[in-house]
Amino acid sequence: MPSRVIHGMVYWPERRYLDIVFRGTRGTYRYFDVSAEEWRRFKRAPSKGTYLNASFKDRHPHYERVKAIPTEFAALFASGDESGPRDLPDENVWGFYENSL
Repeated sequence: MPSRVIHGMVYWPERRYLDIVFRGTRGTYRYFDVSAEEWRRFKRAPSKGTYLNASFKDRHPHYERVKAIPTEFAALFASGDESGPRDLPDENVWGFYENSL
C-alpha cells in the first residue's frame, strides 16, 4: 500500500543515517543514529506514516532537514513505473517508482 506521507527512504548504514523523503512540500529529513535493525523494522511496517509517528520519532529525536537526497537515489524514485511500494535495487533504499517527488 503506498504511503500517503512518505515518498521514499534511503538508509546509510556506514553513517547510521536515515533520509526520509516526504510527499508534497514537506521536504527531506535526515535522522541520526538509526540502527540496521530499526531500518528493517521501518521497511517491514505496513504503514510507514503510522510507524514514523507511533514508534520511530520517539526513539530518534535527532534530525535535520536536508536539501535533497543524492541524485543517484532521486532518479530511482522518479523512474515512472507506478506499480507500488517496494525495495529498490539497493537494499538500503525503499520507496515508490513515480513520475515526480
